[in-house]
Amino acid sequence: MDPNTMRKIELSSPEDMRHLIALITAKSTESLTTHLPSASPTDPLRTAVAAHIDRYIAELFTLAAPSITVNGLPALPPHAYSAERETIEEFEPYDRALHSQVTDMHAAIEKATVEVATLRREVPQQVVKKLAKERAIEDERDERFIKGLAEKEVPQRGDLLAGVNVERAQEVLEARDRAVKGLEELGLRLPAVAHKLTRAGEAVDYILQKREKERSASSSGSATAEGEGQTEQMEGVGS
Repeated sequence: MDPNTMRKIELSSPEDMRHLIALITAKSTESLTTHLPSASPTDPLRTAVAAHIDRYIAELFTLAAPSITVNGLPALPPHAYSAERETIEEFEPYDRALHSQVTDMHAAIEKATVEVATLRREVPQQVVKKLAKERAIEDERDERFIKGLAEKEVPQRGDLLAGVNVERAQEVLEARDRAVKGLEELGLRLPAVAHKLTRAGEAVDYILQKREKERSASSSGSATAEGEGQTEQMEGVGS
């Protein structure tokens, strides 16, 4: 019968082949000990018989190798499955569904990579434009406020002296100069102060909203607990 038409012996892993070789070797060693019980391990006759048995086992698996497959691959010579040899690389059977799943995962990874790259390129520009717009609005508001202060009429030095005792005239003028200088310094610091006040107002609004949410969540939890307690009391009365 043609050996190519016969179904081969299928082993799932190299460990199965090692197990078969070890099992036959152990049985042969046991049989040798049974038939030569008085012989020492260094006895020439026992050594020769053991070598002959090892050659027979190696020839047996060499002849049987073409009819054996290990994990779907042709079997290697017996010495390839010795304990001293490194682990042989194994291959799983081809899985079409798993291959399709891996392909879909790679496509998803590529899509996500493109989206992340797009966001890294566009989002910073959008944020910069938004901040610049907000800053321009704040600067325009501050400029209008400062311009309004500058357009207000400031009393003249002569008007300040009307109806004032001449002895105190110098003191009034000095006070007026200090007030004007203070207003000028305030106008210079006003944009920064207004910006800080705006940010502080936003922070206060955020804190108040957060506390309101926590208060609402706490009230909801208390109402639920109270409802459960009333239900338990009604069940106790009914029982």
